[in-house]
Amino acid sequence: RIGAYLIYGSEEMGDMQQALIYLKDQSAEQNIPIFTVGSREENEAIGRVIPKHLIRQFFERPVNINELVEAMDTYITKFGAQNKKKILVVEDNKMNRMLLCEIVTSVSIYEVLEAENGQEALRILKQYGEEISLILLDLVMPVMDGYTFLSIIKEDPAYASVPVIVTTQSDSESDEVTALSRGATDFVTKPYKAEVILHRIANIINLRETASMVNLLQYDRLTGLFSKEFFYQRVKPFLEQRPDREYDIICSDIENFKLVNDIFGVPAGDQILRGIA
Repeated sequence: RIGAYLIYGSEEMGDMQQALIYLKDQSAEQNIPIFTVGSREENEAIGRVIPKHLIRQFFERPVNINELVEAMDTYITKFGAQNKKKILVVEDNKMNRMLLCEIVTSVSIYEVLEAENGQEALRILKQYGEEISLILLDLVMPVMDGYTFLSIIKEDPAYASVPVIVTTQSDSESDEVTALSRGATDFVTKPYKAEVILHRIANIINLRETASMVNLLQYDRLTGLFSKEFFYQRVKPFLEQRPDREYDIICSDIENFKLVNDIFGVPAGDQILRGIA
């Protein structure tokens, strides 16, 4: 997970406009601290795009490297403490729940949320949403069992992407198939093996975060259009498969667009870009 953004100012600040907008959005959504290094004019230009409450500290060149590293280390440590990955443990048996919580919290980057049944888990899920990185779910519970819980969250787009590892005493193939068909990501049986559970949690969370990063690389965050790199990647094999065909490719540009942002502000510029897209 990213601990901080460090932005180096440039004489060509206009070329950095889209990158700054992206970092602004990421910082605001994930509470990632931003540090800048540049001349006074460059830092002021960055501050016109990124609200100053998101920028933890401006450093003017020439920068004292030791001061920069110390400042970033302080904030990254604070950020890490505030942004542990949340794991929701859903288990009606108190002893089993305590054991799972103990296994999960043995790794310092995880924070545990607890629920005794599916209904309570839904309430917690609605409260935290996609802040929850993964769910450990028992199947046999009172009030609302694991199967019902799985069916509900997988039908809701707001929670469907949250991975679920089912935990159960049964090792039958039919139970595993049923859980996976309801949307479970993985399946572990009791008695719990700490090393196995931790490896599966880490692997599934990493896969989810990698998929999110791929999606960010494929689509422009502001307009929803393909990114330039992903467009090239998609078009190249398409053209190579039809070497004898001719195509018309239209390329458009908005001249002096920086003036729009400078005069009317970045939100107005963003609205124009979305409208054009």
